[in-house]
Amino acid sequence: MPSKIKAAWDALRGKSEITKPKNRFFEGASVSRFTSDWVTRNASLDSLMENSLVKLRSRSKQLCQNDGYAANATTQAVQNVVGHSGFRLKVRAKNKRGGIDKAASKAVEDAWKKFCKRQNYTVTGDVTEHEFDCIFMRSVFVTGGGLARMVKGYNRNPFRFAMQGIAMERLDPELYDKDRRIFMSVEKDGFGAVTKYHVLDKHPGDRWDGRVINGPRQTLDASEVIHAFIKHEFSQSQGLPWLSNCLTRLRMLHGYEEAELIAARAHASKLGFFVSDFDSPAGGYQGEGKDNFGNIKMDGSPGSFENLPPGVRPELLDPTHPNQNLPGFRKAMLQAVAAGLTISYPQLGSDLEGVNYSSIRQGTLSERDMWKLVQKWYIDEVKTPIFEQWLEMAIMSGELAYDMSDFDRLAHPEFQGRRWEWIDPDKDARAEDRRLKNRLTSHQRLARSKGEDIEEIFDEIEADSASAGSRQIDMFLDIPDAQPAPDEVG
Repeated sequence: MPSKIKAAWDALRGKSEITKPKNRFFEGASVSRFTSDWVTRNASLDSLMENSLVKLRSRSKQLCQNDGYAANATTQAVQNVVGHSGFRLKVRAKNKRGGIDKAASKAVEDAWKKFCKRQNYTVTGDVTEHEFDCIFMRSVFVTGGGLARMVKGYNRNPFRFAMQGIAMERLDPELYDKDRRIFMSVEKDGFGAVTKYHVLDKHPGDRWDGRVINGPRQTLDASEVIHAFIKHEFSQSQGLPWLSNCLTRLRMLHGYEEAELIAARAHASKLGFFVSDFDSPAGGYQGEGKDNFGNIKMDGSPGSFENLPPGVRPELLDPTHPNQNLPGFRKAMLQAVAAGLTISYPQLGSDLEGVNYSSIRQGTLSERDMWKLVQKWYIDEVKTPIFEQWLEMAIMSGELAYDMSDFDRLAHPEFQGRRWEWIDPDKDARAEDRRLKNRLTSHQRLARSKGEDIEEIFDEIEADSASAGSRQIDMFLDIPDAQPAPDEVG
């Protein structure tokens, strides 16, 4: 039978076999005995988080409360993004010619400082702007996002505006209603823009009368809500805790260190045993008598010896804990954790052993660049929207002597996040001095890089000069330039 006829006949009889071509170019997509347990799902991040976000939040919060490394990571995030002095506001209000209106800028800045006081900033009247930012940033790190409501018409402060912090857990990630386009308690329009938030009235973990409260909900318009989280893809509805990619490793490391500590304590508490042979006299080792619990007592004074009866020999324990590989193992684990976070390993593990100036400088500069990136995100997502809503209400309430026609020219805020001291003050200061002399930078730019305002610096220098002159003090003596250290010459 001709081959073509035979193939057609086999196809009719169901014997044809259609093989799918195998692509061996991408090893990461191959399926073999080594990758068969590699579970993948081609779905949106919202869909992947649907049944996991509650557990991720709970486990992240538990670790941050009980594990030193997780707690340190949380502290580092708040310390580097918000810092000890918070975000500094500089307003550059415009005049009708497009220049800077200094009087209007100062009026807005003074009003903002007044608003940021404890009694004005929040509806509870017990949190300053700085405290609010610290709590909000901590929520972003631990739970994956921060949630707050901007309350207009608030009648307990002169600005008629205040912030209301909301626990992130009240935005239930398991609430879905596809008919109303509600995803993870976030309602969106046909373009994916957020229109409303469906927030639980109570924290779902609170207990009243022996039951967990899980409703009812209140609906908040998106225009009055600050919902800030790091987005990993477009149309993402809620954020992931920052520890999500290293929760398991941190938990296992915590348990391993706990086991090592228990084993080390057990070995340190028991020095050894007395072993009696079968032919030893009855009673064996009697020691110095017995305590109230029947345990044999032994004299443990330094330099003392024991006279053991025949057939009794000591067996001392050979302590093997803590394991000698523990430091290296801990370091490897924490390096992997640090790689998944914004924090460098020396900061996460509080381990500066073995670092030198070059390595710590390179690592610190890279880490600071990441913190600046987070600061820029925080300013765009949190600080600027709050300022714009506050400015509107400050004008309408009469706290600012302007009208709404001035809003656009007044709404030019510049928030400056915290900046860090030089790693090596002497070297870095001389490098900046050379850049100034070579016209590669400006005094204004250098001041901004340190979180300072050049105009305030000039005003303070002028005030210092006037005060010193009235006392006949020369503040600006000729001081010779510092010479480089011997190891820097050549």
